[in-house]
Amino acid sequence: MSTSNSNSQPVGNSGGIGAIKAIPAASVLLFRDGSVLLIRRGTGAYKGSWSAPGGHLEGQETHEDAARRELLEETGIVAGNLVAVTQHWLRIPATSGTQELRYEIAVFAGVAPDNCHPQAASDAAEARFIPIRDVGNLPITDGLVGIISACWDRVSRGLE
Repeated sequence: MSTSNSNSQPVGNSGGIGAIKAIPAASVLLFRDGSVLLIRRGTGAYKGSWSAPGGHLEGQETHEDAARRELLEETGIVAGNLVAVTQHWLRIPATSGTQELRYEIAVFAGVAPDNCHPQAASDAAEARFIPIRDVGNLPITDGLVGIISACWDRVSRGLE
Protein backbone atom coordinates (compact mmCIF):
# COMPACT_ATOMS: atom_id res chain seq x y z
CA MET A 1 0.00 0.00 0.00
CA SER A 2 1.35 3.45 -0.85
CA THR A 3 0.93 6.45 1.41
CA SER A 4 -0.79 9.75 0.92
CA ASN A 5 -0.40 12.48 3.47
CA SER A 6 -2.51 15.61 3.62
CA ASN A 7 -0.28 16.88 6.41
CA SER A 8 3.50 16.63 6.40
CA GLN A 9 3.71 16.28 10.16
CA PRO A 10 4.06 12.78 11.59
CA VAL A 11 0.81 11.31 12.78
CA GLY A 12 0.43 8.86 15.61
CA ASN A 13 1.78 8.40 19.06
CA SER A 14 5.44 9.35 18.87
CA GLY A 15 5.85 9.00 22.61
CA GLY A 16 6.34 12.72 23.27
CA ILE A 17 4.38 14.79 25.74
CA GLY A 18 1.00 15.57 24.28
CA ALA A 19 1.41 13.10 21.39
CA ILE A 20 -1.90 12.32 19.73
CA LYS A 21 -2.61 8.71 18.86
CA ALA A 22 -4.01 8.23 15.35
CA ILE A 23 -7.59 6.99 15.14
CA PRO A 24 -7.85 3.98 12.81
CA ALA A 25 -10.34 4.56 10.02
CA ALA A 26 -11.28 3.33 6.54
CA SER A 27 -12.87 4.72 3.40
CA VAL A 28 -13.96 3.36 0.05
CA LEU A 29 -14.24 4.74 -3.46
CA LEU A 30 -16.51 2.99 -5.96
CA PHE A 31 -16.29 3.75 -9.67
CA ARG A 32 -18.83 3.53 -12.49
CA ASP A 33 -18.62 4.82 -16.07
CA GLY A 34 -15.93 7.42 -15.40
CA SER A 35 -17.58 8.59 -12.19
CA VAL A 36 -16.76 8.10 -8.53
CA LEU A 37 -19.18 7.70 -5.64
CA LEU A 38 -18.75 10.53 -3.13
CA ILE A 39 -20.69 11.84 -0.18
CA ARG A 40 -21.12 15.42 1.00
CA ARG A 41 -20.39 15.52 4.72
CA GLY A 42 -23.38 16.67 6.77
CA THR A 43 -21.60 17.06 10.11
CA GLY A 44 -18.17 17.55 11.62
CA ALA A 45 -15.12 19.56 10.65
CA TYR A 46 -15.62 18.88 6.93
CA LYS A 47 -19.35 19.65 6.87
CA GLY A 48 -20.32 20.60 3.32
CA SER A 49 -17.23 19.03 1.74
CA TRP A 50 -17.31 16.10 -0.66
CA SER A 51 -15.44 13.02 0.53
CA ALA A 52 -15.09 9.28 0.18
CA PRO A 53 -17.61 7.35 2.29
CA GLY A 54 -15.81 6.24 5.42
CA GLY A 55 -15.22 6.55 9.13
CA HIS A 56 -13.50 5.10 12.15
CA LEU A 57 -13.29 1.42 13.04
CA GLU A 58 -15.75 0.05 15.59
CA GLY A 59 -14.96 -2.71 18.05
CA GLN A 60 -12.77 -5.42 16.57
CA GLU A 61 -13.70 -4.88 12.92
CA THR A 62 -11.03 -4.89 10.23
CA HIS A 63 -10.33 -1.88 8.02
CA GLU A 64 -12.18 -3.55 5.15
CA ASP A 65 -15.16 -4.36 7.38
CA ALA A 66 -15.27 -0.69 8.46
CA ALA A 67 -15.09 0.51 4.85
CA ARG A 68 -17.98 -1.78 3.89
CA ARG A 69 -20.05 -0.76 6.93
CA GLU A 70 -19.52 2.96 6.37
CA LEU A 71 -20.37 2.62 2.66
CA LEU A 72 -23.64 0.91 3.54
CA GLU A 73 -24.46 3.37 6.36
CA GLU A 74 -23.73 6.49 4.31
CA THR A 75 -24.96 5.45 0.85
CA GLY A 76 -27.08 2.31 1.21
CA ILE A 77 -24.78 0.45 -1.20
CA VAL A 78 -23.33 -3.00 -0.53
CA ALA A 79 -19.81 -3.28 -1.95
CA GLY A 80 -18.65 -6.18 -4.08
CA ASN A 81 -14.92 -6.89 -4.42
CA LEU A 82 -12.67 -4.28 -2.84
CA VAL A 83 -8.92 -3.82 -2.95
CA ALA A 84 -6.76 -1.90 -0.47
CA VAL A 85 -5.04 0.90 -2.42
CA THR A 86 -3.44 3.47 -0.16
CA GLN A 87 -3.19 4.89 3.32
CA HIS A 88 -4.14 8.49 4.04
CA TRP A 89 -3.36 10.60 7.09
CA LEU A 90 -5.83 13.29 8.04
CA ARG A 91 -5.37 15.92 10.74
CA ILE A 92 -8.31 17.92 12.03
CA PRO A 93 -6.98 20.89 14.01
CA ALA A 94 -8.32 21.75 17.44
CA THR A 95 -10.95 24.44 17.62
CA SER A 96 -12.58 26.19 20.53
CA GLY A 97 -14.02 23.38 22.60
CA THR A 98 -12.54 20.48 20.58
CA GLN A 99 -9.22 18.70 20.62
CA GLU A 100 -7.05 17.94 17.61
CA LEU A 101 -7.87 14.66 15.89
CA ARG A 102 -5.65 12.58 13.64
CA TYR A 103 -6.90 9.73 11.51
CA GLU A 104 -4.98 6.95 9.80
CA ILE A 105 -7.30 5.96 6.95
CA ALA A 106 -6.99 2.74 4.93
CA VAL A 107 -8.48 3.48 1.50
CA PHE A 108 -10.23 0.76 -0.51
CA ALA A 109 -11.52 0.84 -4.08
CA GLY A 110 -13.94 -1.13 -6.17
CA VAL A 111 -16.45 -1.08 -9.00
CA ALA A 112 -20.00 -0.02 -8.14
CA PRO A 113 -22.63 -2.74 -8.42
CA ASP A 114 -24.86 -2.50 -11.49
CA ASN A 115 -28.01 -0.43 -11.04
CA CYS A 116 -27.11 0.86 -7.59
CA HIS A 117 -28.60 4.18 -6.54
CA PRO A 118 -26.91 5.89 -3.58
CA GLN A 119 -29.12 7.26 -0.83
CA ALA A 120 -27.48 9.61 1.67
CA ALA A 121 -27.86 8.54 5.28
CA SER A 122 -26.01 8.66 8.62
CA ASP A 123 -23.70 11.70 8.56
CA ALA A 124 -23.84 12.10 4.76
CA ALA A 125 -25.97 15.01 3.53
CA GLU A 126 -25.77 13.84 -0.07
CA ALA A 127 -24.43 10.82 -1.96
CA ARG A 128 -23.96 10.57 -5.70
CA PHE A 129 -21.73 9.53 -8.57
CA ILE A 130 -19.65 12.48 -9.77
CA PRO A 131 -17.65 12.50 -13.02
CA ILE A 132 -13.98 12.15 -12.03
CA ARG A 133 -13.06 15.17 -14.18
CA ASP A 134 -15.43 17.38 -12.10
CA VAL A 135 -14.20 16.46 -8.61
CA GLY A 136 -11.54 19.20 -8.48
CA ASN A 137 -14.26 21.84 -8.97
CA LEU A 138 -16.05 20.85 -5.75
CA PRO A 139 -15.27 21.66 -2.12
CA ILE A 140 -13.47 18.44 -1.15
CA THR A 141 -11.58 16.96 1.79
CA ASP A 142 -7.80 17.20 1.90
CA GLY A 143 -5.98 14.91 -0.51
CA LEU A 144 -9.10 13.56 -2.23
CA VAL A 145 -8.00 14.22 -5.84
CA GLY A 146 -4.78 12.24 -5.39
CA ILE A 147 -6.58 9.42 -3.62
CA ILE A 148 -9.18 9.18 -6.39
CA SER A 149 -6.37 9.09 -8.96
CA ALA A 150 -4.56 6.25 -7.16
CA CYS A 151 -7.79 4.29 -6.72
CA TRP A 152 -8.92 4.83 -10.33
CA ASP A 153 -5.52 3.66 -11.55
CA ARG A 154 -5.81 0.49 -9.45
CA VAL A 155 -9.42 -0.25 -10.44
CA SER A 156 -8.69 0.29 -14.13
CA ARG A 157 -6.01 -2.45 -13.90
CA GLY A 158 -8.47 -4.88 -12.31
CA LEU A 159 -9.22 -5.87 -8.72
CA GLU A 160 -7.36 -9.19 -8.60
